[in-house]
Amino acid sequence: MTEAWTRTQAEQLYRRYAGLVRYRALRILGDEEDAREVTQEAFARLLRHYRASDAEETPAALLIRITTNLSLTLIRDRAARRDKLRMRAGEKPGLGSGPLGQETIERADLVRSLLGRVPEDVQRMAVNYYIDGMTQQEIATLHRISVPTVRKRLDRFVRRSRKALSRD
Repeated sequence: MTEAWTRTQAEQLYRRYAGLVRYRALRILGDEEDAREVTQEAFARLLRHYRASDAEETPAALLIRITTNLSLTLIRDRAARRDKLRMRAGEKPGLGSGPLGQETIERADLVRSLLGRVPEDVQRMAVNYYIDGMTQQEIATLHRISVPTVRKRLDRFVRRSRKALSRD
């Protein structure tokens, strides 16, 4: 039987990795408040679902994965909610009709909207490539898949993004 986290371990873990986790969430979400909430939830999930003796991955790698998943889920949920509201209002679901490219904030919001339109595995790789600046080889190693598979999934993200943008 594995041991649960002690209070001291949890506090040390938080002090050591909270900045890393918040920065990761902020890079994906672009909103400080959302990043703080995701940071708290990431640590809560780590402490709730993993044991201190789980040594398969380092705490940092595990926290990055949890944070990425939580952030992408938040983006997906918000995109689905926006589409439902637009449908109720009789509008076409999609990215909206506002002007694009006004500033970095609008572009980042557009990328987040586009992430909500692809499967979760493609989302993770798009974040790794376009936000984290990882190479396709690094992504393949991280996800334990081949480079051609990474390339295909990134191409899928680009195709779906172009399709969504052309509709609007």
